[in-house]
Amino acid sequence: MPDRYSYPNSLVLINKLGITDYDRWKAVETAAIHQRMVELTEHPIPGRFELAHLQAIHRHLTADLYVWGGDIRDTDTHPGGTGIAHCRPPFIVPEAERVFGELAAREHLRDLDADAFSDGLAWVWGETTAIHPFRDVNTRSQHIMFNQLASDAGWGIDWSQIPGDVFAHARTLAIVEDHTGIDALIRPNCPASSCWQDFFSFEGGGGGVGQAHVHLYRPVPGDRLVRAFGVVLGPVVLGAFDQRQRVGDLVEEQSLVLQGPEPAFA
Repeated sequence: MPDRYSYPNSLVLINKLGITDYDRWKAVETAAIHQRMVELTEHPIPGRFELAHLQAIHRHLTADLYVWGGDIRDTDTHPGGTGIAHCRPPFIVPEAERVFGELAAREHLRDLDADAFSDGLAWVWGETTAIHPFRDVNTRSQHIMFNQLASDAGWGIDWSQIPGDVFAHARTLAIVEDHTGIDALIRPNCPASSCWQDFFSFEGGGGGVGQAHVHLYRPVPGDRLVRAFGVVLGPVVLGAFDQRQRVGDLVEEQSLVLQGPEPAFA
């Protein structure tokens, strides 16, 4: 929605290039930030996986575009079209200190087995999604930092097996429920090289998902799959699971009851 970060009566964010046409702005932004992401993949910014580290990454990614790169936002935001609120500005710093303090207490997820690492990464990614420190370019900043975190902890994630829109949905779900969906998407592909794979695909029916591929690394309780994948993808994926009895006992779908947000996220 328009705010002080955008041009009057426009969704285009005020940018250093003076671009006001929406389509041109999105194209230029996508290309510029992609190039910056490549740079950070090759030459990561050193840091302690805390708010200051995330700010440095964000500042680098947006350096060609926005004067507010790395600055904490001072306006309310929410995932588009959901009505779900991100953390309100006064609570961003204390919430980030809480989350990244806990991450440090967990020794940045080092020396863990795959299950514990995936669960920990899903937790911190979900929490950071809810905090949403910046006006925009949060997802790409988090992607850089948490892949760097994974690498430092000795793990890799095969993102080619995780549809972007499904992962985005799982992250949004983590704001109001928990990080189960993120964990279920990351764990089978972390690391892909050491997982035995039961591969299948299905045709999606909506929500922008045309086809998804899932690698199952081990038998998974049916209720966890229903909770993680069913909530994210809906009845289409449940139907696929019903046709593949290999994945476990999927007898009934659990209902998702959205909990009200904490006061900091109202």
